[in-house]
Amino acid sequence: MVHLLIIKSSFSNYLLWRSQVLSLLQSQHLFGYVDGSVTKPSIIDSSGSENPELVEWQQTSQLLLSLLLSSLTEEAMSTVVGLSSSHDIWYTLENTFSHRS
Repeated sequence: MVHLLIIKSSFSNYLLWRSQVLSLLQSQHLFGYVDGSVTKPSIIDSSGSENPELVEWQQTSQLLLSLLLSSLTEEAMSTVVGLSSSHDIWYTLENTFSHRS
């Protein structure tokens, strides 16, 4: 999917970047992971076993984290160093850049 993102986010083009990423994520039904509406499943399912949905959620979340990171300039990436979820990255970028664009 990263090849579909032609604009890398920086301090000056956040709104353009957000528009292309938002469109891609919504078209793939993945935006819920970054906006927080798709929540992390519990570790244990209702039968008391390890929840298989957790593994799928973690894989998708990490895929999106990688996608978001690969679409940032070094300048923008410096604001999200150490964040471990696509949700945290999305909101940090929004809070940092939206008023500058």
